[in-house]
Amino acid sequence: MIRKNILFGFLIISSLIWSCAPKASKTKVDNYYEDLSAYRPKVPSVEIDNTNPEETSTGEVERGNYVSPKYDITTKLNSVLDSVAHDNLERRVTYYSIQVYTGISREEANEARQKVYRILGDASPRLEYNQPNYKVKVGMFNDRLEAHKTFTQLQKAFPTALLVPERRYLN
Repeated sequence: MIRKNILFGFLIISSLIWSCAPKASKTKVDNYYEDLSAYRPKVPSVEIDNTNPEETSTGEVERGNYVSPKYDITTKLNSVLDSVAHDNLERRVTYYSIQVYTGISREEANEARQKVYRILGDASPRLEYNQPNYKVKVGMFNDRLEAHKTFTQLQKAFPTALLVPERRYLN
């Protein structure tokens, strides 16, 4: 029985090896030639007239008077594009947040978060920990003017609130 299994396994393995072996392909090398000129459309030939009245004796074409553009914005556009390119090189975003609490107590930081939730229902204050200080910050505003309304609302409850510029680097 064991002998039959070994023989059967050997047959399967040898047939797999034999079937996977590369086979020589039969190639016939002959020069192929086919004449398709009978099927191509007939196009009449066109002669080029080299007598152009605008050409001078030297072969150069005379040009009319130069008219300068009236509304050329190339220099302004280039300066704007250069500033955009410079901003893109930095690969960072500057925004403003309102810092309502800074200290070493986590409990006080959580209380400040709850107080912000009560004052501004739609705000999402975030708790940041930079050893050993906890900071509670609110919002991500594009400029100071946008943050001013929220800042005045929070300043009544948090007299030590600050408007802090922050940077986030882009990948």
